[in-house]
Amino acid sequence: MASVADLQLESCILALQPRTPLQLRFWTRGLPNTRPITVQLRVKNAPYTVYFQAEVSLTGNWSESVFNVTLPDKANTKNIVLLFDLHEVNTYWLDDVTQFI
Repeated sequence: MASVADLQLESCILALQPRTPLQLRFWTRGLPNTRPITVQLRVKNAPYTVYFQAEVSLTGNWSESVFNVTLPDKANTKNIVLLFDLHEVNTYWLDDVTQFI
């Protein structure tokens, strides 16, 4: 059985390069009393270097989130993932996760 800290959803990011602008878009919905979701763009393997992080609050209605990110010059672009850390057992909806380079 997974612990609270293990509730993560991971999506692969394709062909990122340092200094290339990236736009992340997705829609969320959940119970309003749920802790915010942490969204990260990070390296999949240890030491888990994080290049972007944001908190997204949930509401009972669908809400679009849009983030513009540019990786730093010395970013490790191998095995980068988009990670949604859910923090607690609850009901979540996540839809239309897209990336634009």
